[in-house]
This record gives sequence, structure tokens and C-alpha cells, in this order.
Amino acid sequence: RMNTKLILSVLLGCVLMFNSVDAQKMKVTTVAFYNLENLFDTEDDPEINDQDFLPKGKFTWGEMKYNNKLKNMAKVISQIGDTPDGSLKFNGPTFLGVSEIENRKVLEDLVAQPDLAKSNYGIVHKNSPDHRGIDVAFLYKKNFFKVTSYKTFKYVDPNRPEKASRDQLLVTGIFEGETLHFIINHWPSRGAPSPARVAAAKICRGIVDSLLTDDKDAKIYVMGDFNDSPVDASLRFLVHKSETRKQKDKSIPRMYNPLEQTHKQGKGTIAYQGVWSVFDMIIISPGAQKAAGYQYKNIKIFDRPWIYNTEGQNVGYPKRTHEFGTYSNGYSDHLPVVMYLTKTVE
Repeated sequence: RMNTKLILSVLLGCVLMFNSVDAQKMKVTTVAFYNLENLFDTEDDPEINDQDFLPKGKFTWGEMKYNNKLKNMAKVISQIGDTPDGSLKFNGPTFLGVSEIENRKVLEDLVAQPDLAKSNYGIVHKNSPDHRGIDVAFLYKKNFFKVTSYKTFKYVDPNRPEKASRDQLLVTGIFEGETLHFIINHWPSRGAPSPARVAAAKICRGIVDSLLTDDKDAKIYVMGDFNDSPVDASLRFLVHKSETRKQKDKSIPRMYNPLEQTHKQGKGTIAYQGVWSVFDMIIISPGAQKAAGYQYKNIKIFDRPWIYNTEGQNVGYPKRTHEFGTYSNGYSDHLPVVMYLTKTVE
């Protein structure tokens, strides 16, 4: 027979444990990135090549398609969860980097969508010299983050000085009393040779090193569509300041890319000819693993059944706005990534 006092002691311990859990609440903030794939307005901008995205252009890009695109992008962004278990709160991430947007106007129209308006997003954007006019930008919840500065860094490839590409955007601000830095990227496409993306990596790593020189514990979140996978030379340089596995300078702070393992598992954020690749990532400095009392918990690729094609040649791929030139009223060819930071509060 089990001792009665022992049973009572175990039961009391369980009660105290559950009461302690109830008294603690998990506070969550999220950092996300999403390539919106050609979020253009319907107006002609003579300074850029936006001819395909005009009412009489290749995609007959009129108000109906534009409004559907805004609605679809807002749906995805609003459902990037605010809880580590992926349950939905439908109020979007705290911080969001975006790429492939034409101008500030499309961002203003986006954050005004019913699915996002309640989140009170602020916008940081500056036009870049990309020949198609597509830029990167940063959205943030104004109730939680105060921008103190931002700066753009022009893309320069010493081997191809005539080639323009997207600027890299550095945003600095205050979140719950601590300074955070966000660097938003969209590196040259796979149509360009690998050294073109290594050139972009060196620019980005230069920004990182400058911030770490000022503060070795700087909280830095590097995000973007890198158009390379975690094992490619460009990402190796960004993380290790070396393009190969063997050469590693231990005096250089190593960045942390939590999606390296996801890539090794054959998962990805974009698919091409049956192969998935992790091109969209959030890479953090050592100091960013703990910020304002929050601790890095995990990162996920946003995954919902409705975001994929269920039929046709691209079944199982992310559902795009256009498939092989035919309007399909989808989302983007990329999946978003979201990082969860959590802390326990009494």
C-alpha cells in the first residue's frame, strides 16, 4: 500500500506546479520577412520599367487585380502567427521586412487593408535604382517600436559596376527600452552569377560589422530574399565572413542562421523544377538571441493549405498571382518566414 502522506505530498506538488504555470504568461513578439512578388500599382512611372503592370500591359494590371493582390497579401501577413505553436491571432508580425514592392503608395494601400489596419503599421521605404523599380521596405507596429534612424546602402559589384540592384535598408529603433537593428535585403537574382550575390553579402556584412564595432552585443536581424541557399558562398560570407567552410576567422562574431537545418531537410521557401530552396531567411547576431528580455525560440516557414496550388502544372507550389501568364489570383512565388521571440512575465 502506498503511503498516504506521500500521495498527498505529490498531489500538493502538482497543484503548486499548475498554479505557478498559471501565474506565468508567455509574451511573444515576431520578426518576419515576405517577398510580395510584384506588388505594383496601376499607374505608369516613367522612371522605371513597370510596363507589364499597367492596364494595357502584359498582365492587364487594372484596379481589380491590384485590389485583389492587396487583399491577398494582407490575408497572408495578418495570419503570420503571434504564438510559437502557430495558433492564429490574425494581427500580423511585430516587425516585417518585404521585397518586390514598387513604391511607398502600394505599402500605404497594403497597411490600410481591413486585415491589417488594426495593427497600426508604420512604413520605412526609399526608392532604389533597380531597373524594374522594385524595392525593399520595413513595416513595424507603431504601438511597440519607435524608429530612430534609417539608411540605405547601394549595391555595387566590382566585377559588374554597370549593374544596378536593390539597395539594402538598415532600420534602427527602440523596442521595450532596447535598440534593435533590422537590415532588409533582396540580392541579385539567380540569373546573375554567384559573385554578384557575394558582392551583396560583403555590403551586408560590412553593415553588420560596423554595428558590432560600436556594440559587440548589438541586436541585429538580417532578413531578405537572398536568392541563394544557406550553403552558398554568399551566405557563408554573411554568417562566417568566409566563402568556404574551412576558412573561419574566430575573432569575427559568427551570425546565426536558424534555417540552415531546414535547408538540409529539403524544405524551402520557393520551388523551381521540383526542387525546394531556402532563399528567404532571417539571420541574427549573437546579441539578438536575447533582446529586451525576449529569447529566440524558433523560426518557421509560413505554411497553410490555401497558399499552395491544388491543381495544374505547379501543384504543390506556392500559388502565384499569375501562372504561366494566366491570372490565378494567388499570393506570391515565395513563402514568408517568421521568427518567434518569447519571454515569461508574471
